[in-house]
Amino acid sequence: MASEKAPFSGITTPPSSFVATTKLSKQAAFLLWNGLAPTTHSHSTKICSDFATFISTMSCSPQPFPAMVLALIKWAAHYHEHAETYHMVKHSITVLRSWHVDLGLSTSAFSSDCLARAIQGFKHSAGNPAPTAKLPIMLPLLRQLVDSLPSFTWETPSSPPLLTVGSVEFMEDESYTTVFLPSCKTDPFGTGVTLTAPVVPLTTCAVKALKACGIPPKGYSGHSFQHGTTTWAAANGTDSNMIQGLGCWRSDCF
Repeated sequence: MASEKAPFSGITTPPSSFVATTKLSKQAAFLLWNGLAPTTHSHSTKICSDFATFISTMSCSPQPFPAMVLALIKWAAHYHEHAETYHMVKHSITVLRSWHVDLGLSTSAFSSDCLARAIQGFKHSAGNPAPTAKLPIMLPLLRQLVDSLPSFTWETPSSPPLLTVGSVEFMEDESYTTVFLPSCKTDPFGTGVTLTAPVVPLTTCAVKALKACGIPPKGYSGHSFQHGTTTWAAANGTDSNMIQGLGCWRSDCF
């Protein structure tokens, strides 16, 4: 479902199909729609569509919404038959429940002890693989990423001005710089976030340029920058308490 951008970043106008389905006023549907991030809506739409398609193939072919306990268990069995992971089925059921909340439908089926036991059986039979450890991005690799930036970054006339000249402010004593970001994942209300960058004798910045470096990106994630920072700091003799304080890092595993 496509949606139109509202004045504030991260806030969108719900598509007409959503308003019609909820049977609410446009104002009420707007609030309900923006209770979740736009990306969450885009992901949930596919999952709910897949569930509705699956229900249509059942012999009795009941209505997909509100979901019934038996239908949810059969859906979980369908995932198991197609070798999906325990995490996937848990995530899909959670998304489907969220969809019920949006539509004002009963969520009682999702609290069923029978469903919980079936999901537990899925976990016992399929297992729950441990998350794959991500590699740290430390200073040498970070410099390599920076050197690769010109090969894949460019601007076109249609590029949205996410970062403008006015977004960056240099302090008079040149001790630090502030950068205003119009939105980020830790800013659910889309009011913007100001980051402070102290002056350091380096020319590096945190960007994802692994592919341009010819390095397989599968072993890395967004947290690789944080892991790399702490690992590099520890390797260079920085005190553990200092590392934990600066990075809001509780663990001493670095």
